[in-house]
Amino acid sequence: MILSRSVATVLFTVAALACHPLGAPANGVSAQNESDRTVAAYRVSQPAGGIAEVRMVEVRYGPSASSKSHRHSCPVVGYVIEGAIRSQVDAGPETIYKAGESFYEPAGALHAVSGNASNNADARLLAVFLCPQPQTSSSQP
Repeated sequence: MILSRSVATVLFTVAALACHPLGAPANGVSAQNESDRTVAAYRVSQPAGGIAEVRMVEVRYGPSASSKSHRHSCPVVGYVIEGAIRSQVDAGPETIYKAGESFYEPAGALHAVSGNASNNADARLLAVFLCPQPQTSSSQP
């Protein structure tokens, strides 16, 4: 499933408008590569109540590089910034996404293939996580 640029833009705007930066990793959000870096993390109020964390992680792949198969407990939208990314989620087809394209990874899905589609150029993607945060007694009315 490819999300439109407008959907990706809305997700990025939500992250940009949130007002509480965070330092700790989100539930299920961890570096897959040494070069991964968190670009931004925000705590946001959800319309139905509760708190969620929006975390944006830049993932860099050198030529032919890839990540091991992995899962995240939160839904993820990937947006390719540079180059082309090979991706396969669950039993779906392996797909190549080019700069300017995006893909969706449901919470708990197996991201079986994630890597650079090129043997001679770098690739970068922005992974945007939306993770519900547990309520604590101090945050409840």
